[in-house]
Amino acid sequence: MTRIESTKIPDTGSWAVTPGVQLVLGKEISSETRSQPTSRAISLTYERGTIVLEGSPWRIEQLRVPELRWDRRIGAYRVPAYRYAVLRATLGAQSVPIHDLDSRWQRRARLRLTAPQLRDYQGAALAAWEAGGQRGVVMLPTGSGKTRVAIAAIAAVARPTLILVPTRSLLAQWVEALSRIRFHPPVSRFGDGTHDLGPLTVATFAAAERHGEELGERFHLLVVDEAHHLAGPVQGELLELFVAPLRLGLTATPPSPKDDPQGAGRLERRVGPIVYRERTSALIDAGHLAGFDVQRLVIELTPGERATYERCREVTQRARVMMVDQKGVLPDWKTMAYEAKRRGPAVSAALREAFAARRE
Repeated sequence: MTRIESTKIPDTGSWAVTPGVQLVLGKEISSETRSQPTSRAISLTYERGTIVLEGSPWRIEQLRVPELRWDRRIGAYRVPAYRYAVLRATLGAQSVPIHDLDSRWQRRARLRLTAPQLRDYQGAALAAWEAGGQRGVVMLPTGSGKTRVAIAAIAAVARPTLILVPTRSLLAQWVEALSRIRFHPPVSRFGDGTHDLGPLTVATFAAAERHGEELGERFHLLVVDEAHHLAGPVQGELLELFVAPLRLGLTATPPSPKDDPQGAGRLERRVGPIVYRERTSALIDAGHLAGFDVQRLVIELTPGERATYERCREVTQRARVMMVDQKGVLPDWKTMAYEAKRRGPAVSAALREAFAARRE
């Protein structure tokens, strides 16, 4: 492909998808390039958590795809991999011919998986997810069978699937649950010292992040257990590495649009909106969950413990106030750790002191 250099790169900045991928942003390319579109077809290639679009830059620029960026180093446009579904829809709506990704999931045979029997609310959750274009978050209380809903979704899609979990214990639980049903070929485990890949793979967040480039284009469906963990600005970037056009998030505690609008927006953008929710009280009344009582225990602090508590609280509150953003939003701890280095040494020092006080 002919290398295209931009004559003007306004609003220069950086856009990193994975470590080692640094792009130069620009909104204009040369007038000579604009006037000489070479081909109507656009070629899509997966590269390190992004999709590279090769073809006429003039035509690509007119697509108005979210997060489309010009990479001056290679003379081509890129989008984050998680925008693949939007990109394909945009190209299809404009009847643009494409050479699609040579994605491994597109060459795989369909999975043979026996769907489990579902309760009425679980079936309603699955139906809501399918009605939402097979993208979205299912919010169900702990113990209500979110895993069964996900297995039914995997059986319905019957295409290569990656299940992301935050811990090793959940990795083992998912592998055990999937191993109890009829499935061919066997479920693969990716994490906790094992790196097996197959059409149906369960991976920890940490392992998937370290091997994102290897996993990024293999799967058609992405299931995210405990999806609220990936609503933050840093940890949620993991979800941007994957091409998977179909996505199912599972959680009992999604970020609230009122209390955490940024987190709620990030989760909706990376996985999809909340397509189904059920209250704990409703499932208890229906006999699906056991009832429970809430008991509050009050523990009196000694004078020394009270003094230590007040001192640590003052230190942490002072650091958090320093981190309040322009909209007056008080960030969570993970966000503060990510942002501190951008705020200078004084803020970094205050945050280190706050973390030490929090551990104390």
